[in-house]
Amino acid sequence: MNPRIVAFLGVLFVVCFNVVLFVWSARRDKARAAQKASASGPSVLLHRAEGKRFVGDQLQFFNVSADGEITSTNLAWISLYYTEGKPFRLSGEVWLNETNSASATDTPDGFALFLREWDSLHRYQFSTRSVDVKRRLRGGRPEKGIVGVSSFKTPEFGAWLSFSVDASAANLSYTFGGTLMQGVELIGPLDVDGANKIVIAPGTRLKNLRLEVGAH
Repeated sequence: MNPRIVAFLGVLFVVCFNVVLFVWSARRDKARAAQKASASGPSVLLHRAEGKRFVGDQLQFFNVSADGEITSTNLAWISLYYTEGKPFRLSGEVWLNETNSASATDTPDGFALFLREWDSLHRYQFSTRSVDVKRRLRGGRPEKGIVGVSSFKTPEFGAWLSFSVDASAANLSYTFGGTLMQGVELIGPLDVDGANKIVIAPGTRLKNLRLEVGAH
C-alpha cells in the first residue's frame, strides 16, 4: 500500500479516535452533573409550599406570620422529614427571649437542634450554650456517655441571630450568633441515622428557615 495512504489513514484514525473520546467525555460529564443535581435538592424555605415535603403539616401547630416568622405557645419541635441518613444543610435566624435564659438543660435560652436522634440519650445536641454528643459516633468511635464537646458564651437576647449546621457522615459543622459568632465542628465518621429536629420554647422566634438536602 502506498505509504502516503497509510500515513493519511493513520492520521484519520487518530482524529476520529479523539473526536469519539471528546464526545464520550462530554456525555459522561453531563451525566455526572445530572446525577449530582438530582442527588442534591434545591435550597427551600420551610414555611413556604416548597418546604412542605420536609415538614408536612407540622407548622399548622405553630404560629406562622405572613412573612414566615415562626413561634410557639409550648415547647415544641419541627422534625425535618427525608433528612435521615442524608447529608443536609440547615440555616436560619432565631430571636431569643431573655425569660428563657438557661431555663432548661437541653434547650437553654429556648432553642436547640437535636440531630441524628434516637431518643434523649442518643443524639448530637446543639444549643445556644453548648454542643453535646450523647452516645453517638465521634471520630468513628461510639461515645459511651454524654460528652460535652464545646461551650459558648452567653448569647445576645432581643436580636435576630443567625445559625447554620452542615451535617454529613464526615462532619457536623455548627455556627451560631450575631455580632459574636461562635461555632464548632465534629469530625467523623459520625452517625447519620436518626431524626433531625429544631426545638423552640415559648417566646423564641424563628425565620428564614432554609434546608438543602443531599448537598454535602
